[in-house]
Amino acid sequence: MLGIAERFHGQPPDSQWRYSRQIIGHLIAESQKLARVGREAEASEPEWLVLMVHRDNARAIRFYEQCGFEQIPGVERRSNHVVMKLWIGE
Repeated sequence: MLGIAERFHGQPPDSQWRYSRQIIGHLIAESQKLARVGREAEASEPEWLVLMVHRDNARAIRFYEQCGFEQIPGVERRSNHVVMKLWIGE
């Protein structure tokens, strides 16, 4: 589970440097690197980065969509979480 303490929400004020953007940027970059290493080793590595977000958390869903994630239609986990995916393959 990953989250940002409430006191850090919206920080720093410049939206391009917000902690949430930095964290998701690093997560995506590391996932892409792992997928690339797997392909080079001819291993069967996942090419999707998948996450779950509470279906009522519109702010988080919007944020992930802005980062390139899309909801997987009709897929729900824990009865109240939507599943979102981002292609990290080539």
